Amino acid sequence: MSKLIKDSFLVASTKVISLALGLISSIFFIRLLGAEGKGDLALIEVAAGVFFLLTTLNANISIIHFVAKENTDVKKLLGLTFFLILISICITAVIFSILFFTNSLSRLLPESNLKVYGSITLILLLVNEFKELLSAFLRGSKSFVDLYKSSLLYAVFRLCLFAGLYCLYYFYGARFSTSFLIGMHLLTILVMTFSILRFFRIKFPIKPDFGFSYSDVKPFILFSFIGYMAGLLNFLSLSIDLWIVDSYLGIKQLGHYALALGLCAMVSQIPTSLRTVMLPYLSSSESKIDQFYKIKFFSRVTFSFSLAIAIVLTFTSHIVVPFLYGNDFAPAAIPLRILVFAMVVFAFKAIFVTHNISNDTQQYNLISHCIGIVALVILGFTLIPEFGIEGASFAVLISYIISTSYIFIVALTKNKLPWANYFFITKKEIVPVFKIFKNFVSRKG
Repeated sequence: MSKLIKDSFLVASTKVISLALGLISSIFFIRLLGAEGKGDLALIEVAAGVFFLLTTLNANISIIHFVAKENTDVKKLLGLTFFLILISICITAVIFSILFFTNSLSRLLPESNLKVYGSITLILLLVNEFKELLSAFLRGSKSFVDLYKSSLLYAVFRLCLFAGLYCLYYFYGARFSTSFLIGMHLLTILVMTFSILRFFRIKFPIKPDFGFSYSDVKPFILFSFIGYMAGLLNFLSLSIDLWIVDSYLGIKQLGHYALALGLCAMVSQIPTSLRTVMLPYLSSSESKIDQFYKIKFFSRVTFSFSLAIAIVLTFTSHIVVPFLYGNDFAPAAIPLRILVFAMVVFAFKAIFVTHNISNDTQQYNLISHCIGIVALVILGFTLIPEFGIEGASFAVLISYIISTSYIFIVALTKNKLPWANYFFITKKEIVPVFKIFKNFVSRKG
């Protein structure tokens, strides 16, 4: 448990530093993009995310699970990973070509520059696949220090790049197109991917084995399939509102809403990153009692930490948003106040989703995401036309509460987790975390 807490603290501290640097770099980046540019980027990232999940079987979560088991043929797993990436890019390129020549690609991407945005989306998909799938091997082997270093490199490089571009804009009147800025955004992700690749080659100095048979990959495919469906539905539950907002309110309102979502996603990286730390430990844990204590501790930390952030942002968003991003983004403050509480619910849910993955009970995740999507679609089409981006925020919050309630009840009734305090951290649990923090600071000093 102490090793798990130390790894969790390492990841959380990394996220705090990366979050601070990312927040500063986002100020420069979003001020350069503007509301419409932010809306364009949101659609590109959603498209890349959808095709990542559609064509890779949600393999990153499965890789973490199987590598953590320590009885997996890593060479064949790596060969299967590269095979999935090749298939994914081919399928996506064919679909994009069909959509482009049938004049339907504008339903998926911003229509202002379809050829360029289509190419950027394909490149972003390829880079993200290498980044996520290779980092899954590192997470599965509990190599969190390597991911820590890559995250810091990404945050520092991104800050330097966009601060420099903003200085050129502010002091010398330089102007940058939306496609150029999105290209620079892609470059920062590419730098992080190369860093992860470097650490991967050190940790796994092996060549991929493509000589796998169906019997070799059958357990992986069976495990991945339910997780694939659950992951896809979860992604849709996080993205359908963006498409509805774009359809009813236009690209500028989408930019405001996407900023509020982006800020919530940025802050929630700290509690939800604990999920990736927990999974290899839960997957390799043999004792149900041990699992229970880990789940209880991390659900308390996640909920308490997320709630504290949400309360602070509720009272400061109307000041923070226009101050950081300019008056053009002031309308994002109100949806941010609502969405921060959706972030609390989502982060709490992620703990129990991870518990189901580690115990091969992903069917409950699948049902939970289905419930959330149905609720979001109904609420989205009801509230967004009438109440705009504030209605979209309430639709997200309510749908998260409904789907999380289901998965929490299942954890207590079907998975037989004991009734306990899963919400608020206690003084007894703060003490070991404080000791680790003290040792961490003294070691750095």
